Amino acid sequence: MTKTKETVKASKQSTIYLDASHTNVEVDTWNKDYVEIEAYIESKKLSKEDLKLALKSWDLDIETEGNAITIRSKGSQGLWTEDMSVNILNEESIEALSNMDFNLNLGPLLEGLSSLESLKDLPEALNVLRIPKSPDGNYNMDFDFDKYQEEGEPYLNSWSKKYRKEYGEEYENEMRQWAKSIKQSDLDSFEKGMENWGENLGKDIEKAIEEGFGKDFEKKMEKWGEDFGKQFEEKLAPAMEKWGEEFGKAFEEKMEEAFGDSKSKNLFESSNKTHELIKTIKIKMPKKAKLKLDVRHGELKMASVISNPDITISHGKFLANSIDGSNASINISYSNASIQSWNEGALKLNYASKTSIKSAKDLMLNAVSSNIDIENLSGNSVIDGSFGDLYVQNIAEDFNNLNIVLENSDALLNLPKAINYKLYFKGNQSKFNKEKTNNKTIKHNPNNGDSNKTIVINAKYSNVIAE
Repeated sequence: MTKTKETVKASKQSTIYLDASHTNVEVDTWNKDYVEIEAYIESKKLSKEDLKLALKSWDLDIETEGNAITIRSKGSQGLWTEDMSVNILNEESIEALSNMDFNLNLGPLLEGLSSLESLKDLPEALNVLRIPKSPDGNYNMDFDFDKYQEEGEPYLNSWSKKYRKEYGEEYENEMRQWAKSIKQSDLDSFEKGMENWGENLGKDIEKAIEEGFGKDFEKKMEKWGEDFGKQFEEKLAPAMEKWGEEFGKAFEEKMEEAFGDSKSKNLFESSNKTHELIKTIKIKMPKKAKLKLDVRHGELKMASVISNPDITISHGKFLANSIDGSNASINISYSNASIQSWNEGALKLNYASKTSIKSAKDLMLNAVSSNIDIENLSGNSVIDGSFGDLYVQNIAEDFNNLNIVLENSDALLNLPKAINYKLYFKGNQSKFNKEKTNNKTIKHNPNNGDSNKTIVINAKYSNVIAE
């Protein structure tokens, strides 16, 4: 059922801005001087009357000012059932460390983490939801919004009883009033704020580990014995750095369980039952117009060649036919991606478990805790990756230079066979073709003569297979 279908006059100077949550987005280009925007909803279970009500409640806004066309779409949230205790180090940190095979006292490390600025910022982030602080200073709660929608006051009465028992009637009433006052805009702001907070915390942990937590940390570590330095260099340092990455991811996954999934899931209540519906926005735009998108919890499809787009997508799915232009910028977080053709531009991946590119030329890639599969790579490319897997199925004969920087990663590269090139490998606690080495130079010269084509690999705590 259609929410709206409208056209806006546009030119190559026009910029389409889209901010969408829990909404699928499809973008295509055409040879016309206007933008067409179509928005509609779908549901397998809702009646036409309920669909009309859902359309009416869809918070969709389209504005035009000068050369700017702005589209905003907000979606409903899933369930919030997790314990929001600030004392998270006792949960995710211990779980993330459980796989470490070290007989070491990690107490000083956790003490160092407790002073991180990001942890101090968490109470401020929680203020977005205005959660009443309990008498003992915590923000503990396990409110189920879905059950409240279905059951109403009976659920609220049952849920709030424990607060009366633990903190008294006054605090119970505060929590009841809070539960009734929460708005969709509060949840949207909180979701985005917590995503940023989780990413900042992971970066702070990595930085603290690299800097050694200061002089106090070094003094405490001396008693670990003379062999600690070797263990730290060979085992603990990369493992702790990986823990920092996994800790941020573990916290983000907890937020994901509470606030949504990779589908554009929206909830609509009908006959005391909650049903899912799908919201979709289709955009057709002039080929030369500019595009800036921010999509959360939705699927983004780019049907045609898009030049120099600025795209951010998180907790969703990204499908693109062709990305083109040196100013192209794609940021993908907690999402899978499939790109048919990439020609110039920058691609940034964060916790993207599966990204595939069929053909890439002049690729600038930065990847953290992400796995990427490139079928064919050509031109001049730079790949910087940590805590992930890299697979380049074919380095084309027309490539010029390839620079790869790896940390705590595994890479498999299929090298060119019929052309001349030089490969330089520099490793730190890394293996090249299953052999531990610090430096390796390969001159591939099947045709005699010289060549300016180079492959440079810098690896730290990584394994590289290049054949």
